[in-house]
Amino acid sequence: MSITAASLMLYLYIFSPNGLIARHRIREQIAKEEAELTEIKNENEIINIGNSKFENDQETIERTARSELNLVYPGESIYHESKKEPPAYVLNYQGNRR
Repeated sequence: MSITAASLMLYLYIFSPNGLIARHRIREQIAKEEAELTEIKNENEIINIGNSKFENDQETIERTARSELNLVYPGESIYHESKKEPPAYVLNYQGNRR
């Protein structure tokens, strides 16, 4: 086997689409995808734990329905307390009335 043929084979072994560099990139991609899969599995586990609370705990269901969805029983009213300060002209007006 000549040096040229050996050089060509070495070049193809390293740089071809199925060569050493391509395999290294594929291994890196697999490791990245496996890490992402592990993260997604952990997130799913957390979500499943949260879902089981809703399936088994009526109090959690009611609290969430009231706080996040603003649901009420018939005959109830919702009052929201404003956390913003009133405008300055209102404060000045109230101060002058005293």
